[in-house]
Amino acid sequence: MEEKKNNASSFGGSNHQADNQLFRKSALLLSLMVLAGIISQNVFHLVGQLFQATGLDWLAGLVVYLAITALFSKPLFKLVDQPPFNVTNLAAIALATALGTFVPQHIGLPSTGTVGKLINLLQLNDLFHSWWYVAFFVLLAAGLVKISSRKNWSLDNLGFHLAHLSPILILCGFWVDYFLGFRGIIKLEEGQQSNTVLLSKGHSGFLHDSTELGFHLRLDHFEFEKYQPDYRIQLWKQDTAGHAVAVSSHGSASKASPPEILASFPLEPGKIHRIFGTQMHFRLSKFYPDFEFDYEYPLRADTIEAKDPGLMVDLKTPEGDAFVQLQANKAGRNKLGDVVNLGAALEFYWEMPDEVRNTLNKKPFGKENRIIFEGKTEKIHFLLNGDLVVKPLKTNEFHAMSDNDSIGFSVRFLMPDIGYMKAVPSTKSEELKNPVAKVEVWKKGGPAQAVYLYPNSSGRKGGTFMVPGTSHFLAMESTKDKETKFYKSDLSVLDENGQVLKERSVRVNEPMQFGGYRFYQTDYDSNNPSYSGIGVSHEPGLIVIYLGFFLLVAGVTHMFYFRGRQGL
Repeated sequence: MEEKKNNASSFGGSNHQADNQLFRKSALLLSLMVLAGIISQNVFHLVGQLFQATGLDWLAGLVVYLAITALFSKPLFKLVDQPPFNVTNLAAIALATALGTFVPQHIGLPSTGTVGKLINLLQLNDLFHSWWYVAFFVLLAAGLVKISSRKNWSLDNLGFHLAHLSPILILCGFWVDYFLGFRGIIKLEEGQQSNTVLLSKGHSGFLHDSTELGFHLRLDHFEFEKYQPDYRIQLWKQDTAGHAVAVSSHGSASKASPPEILASFPLEPGKIHRIFGTQMHFRLSKFYPDFEFDYEYPLRADTIEAKDPGLMVDLKTPEGDAFVQLQANKAGRNKLGDVVNLGAALEFYWEMPDEVRNTLNKKPFGKENRIIFEGKTEKIHFLLNGDLVVKPLKTNEFHAMSDNDSIGFSVRFLMPDIGYMKAVPSTKSEELKNPVAKVEVWKKGGPAQAVYLYPNSSGRKGGTFMVPGTSHFLAMESTKDKETKFYKSDLSVLDENGQVLKERSVRVNEPMQFGGYRFYQTDYDSNNPSYSGIGVSHEPGLIVIYLGFFLLVAGVTHMFYFRGRQGL
């Protein structure tokens, strides 16, 4: 019994030693194959240029590669179907693939410098196209073929052959995709059509070449929608780049690096927040979704002495609704030319000057259209198209300047002294059109200071407040509205004669398939609402990959199910 145990132990030890030897031989052989691939590919780049004019440059490289690898043909044939060799080969593939994910691919490196020279020499910046990397898969396929060849070709062994040969089909599909497939983008604006695809280098996103499709793609319509803003009060550090100082702030803004957001607070009126590391506190007093000033003037204006007369007029013009404020005692501010297409110039006097009164008493009146307001007599003189009409000056009475009332004006306030007018912050609507936050800031035990914060918007810098005695700023911004909620392109595929072959709306995760190509939504420009970037992918090996996986599942099923049932 003891002798049998010793024999078994001896047998197991010899097997272990044999496997170790095979692993060492496999590692050495694969290392030599990598060296052969590096040498042959570099020789190809030098020698292949001589054959480039004949179109046989690839043949020159193949001859060089076969000449070098012929030296290892015998040991390769012996080891290629051995488990230690294939395990080592798979480990090498995994290691090389991981290396390819860390080293930037398809990026040209300078030929000077030790690191750049080494990476170029080893083809690490184009690792997945390097000959030695491809050779690993060729050896893996060769091993599977040799293993499969050991079994007779019969129905009983069908599952075995499918399970071992289908991975080769999968590998072929991957390599067909890698070498013949591509990804790119077609850049279109509404109404444009193109068949030119700008190709990207691998998965780097860099555009480096172009190709033409056998048909044209037309962008019929594009639309996108962003998320609603989620305004929050933010605490910044040191910088207000792109912002103006808040309305009531006495702090000064200086340009520096982009702001560092230290904290972000929801818009909760009345809730007190402490600025970390300081004795300063703040709270949101009021939030105005669509900020505007609401003007007030005393109702008993007749008791006010006419020191600085003013007039506020609401306008309705083709340019939109607006208001204008005229001041009688300030030269240049008592008149408004017809810059808003009202149909007449506006003038305001508390007491009409003699030269103006003489003009109104003399005929003909001239061709210039004028609307003259006189505050003391509370009259409006309409000098239009050579005729003079005088009406009483009443507040909130609309005077139409067109037949359909689409143009006109009304007087909001007639003010003997404009100093009594008050501007009260208010909101025009509940829509987030012009958001402003009124914030109270104070030091513990001290008085509160009211400041107004507002975000960046097109043509206007945002308002911030520098917290006294600190390097902190308060701001109000939104990040959610910078993200796209939805975008869609309506596409048409056209033949050479302009005939529509297919129409389809493309959305994110809803691509269009046509002619072996896949078109998907990939790019847009928020500053150009008619532009859409249509991603294009061509994967000719995909059907081969699917077929390989199907045969693999079929083979494994046959091996473990049908053969098992036959043996019962």
